[in-house]
Amino acid sequence: MSSQIILDDHLVQFLESGIPIQLGTRDAFNKTAYTRSWGCKVNDDHQSVMLFLYRSYMPQALQNIRDNGAYAAFFVNVFTYETYQLKGTHARVLDDLAPYVSVLESFNEAQYKMVEKLGLPRITADSMAGKSIEDYVPVYCPVNECFKQTPGPKAGDRV
Repeated sequence: MSSQIILDDHLVQFLESGIPIQLGTRDAFNKTAYTRSWGCKVNDDHQSVMLFLYRSYMPQALQNIRDNGAYAAFFVNVFTYETYQLKGTHARVLDDLAPYVSVLESFNEAQYKMVEKLGLPRITADSMAGKSIEDYVPVYCPVNECFKQTPGPKAGDRV
């Protein structure tokens, strides 16, 4: 495991581009809980990200983060299949959503554009989201490991 991960400019742009984000967590007995993140913001240090979880959908994932901080986040461009996985062990749930409302609004608009490009109605994005932006909680995720997961010979390579 690398002691210091730096998310380069390509990864920052990719992670913040409004693509689908899946998040896996585990409890003390390694029972998994999976949820969807509604947006990503790479922090200024380029070593951590903010993810936004809908508090009422799969609350066990939030509880697991509170209990042990372990996560794996999976980012995929559904049009090109370019994919990355971020992993860490010290994530923590934060209280203040206000600094990130614009991130959530931008992600929401990107989701509308994605589903329309797929030929689906805008309401499809609404069915994946929370009832309102206030229903989300920010999760600070230091990145311990980053892997390229795009299908092909380099899948699984560390970044």
